[in-house]
Amino acid sequence: MLELLHGFLGKVRDPLDPPSVRVAAENCRLNEVGNQVRVIRATGFAAPDFTRAGRFDLVLANILANPLRHLASPMARHLAPGARVILSGLLTHQAPAVIAAYRARGLVPLRHLRIEGWSSLLLRKVG
Repeated sequence: MLELLHGFLGKVRDPLDPPSVRVAAENCRLNEVGNQVRVIRATGFAAPDFTRAGRFDLVLANILANPLRHLASPMARHLAPGARVILSGLLTHQAPAVIAAYRARGLVPLRHLRIEGWSSLLLRKVG
């Protein structure tokens, strides 16, 4: 699942799991932020909703390493300066390649959390 937050605008992108959009919207409602977050389904950053939303301050992506690497360029173009990115869903041995892909697009790693062979990364966009 990929979530993007811009102020109080949120988006969920997971074309392989349409129910995730419903679940995300319901979770927003249950947490009483449903009127502050808009949940949509899109197949990538080229979707018109992303273009209209502007740049994001926070991105959370829990998907596999290869898709994370392929998303590095389009994601970087949609990040505000200083934005934070949390990437997870990758095996620890895959983390260096993912870090390299994002570092090449102006993101620096702030933290690398390893738990039972899985990694989560916290990155920040420079600028």
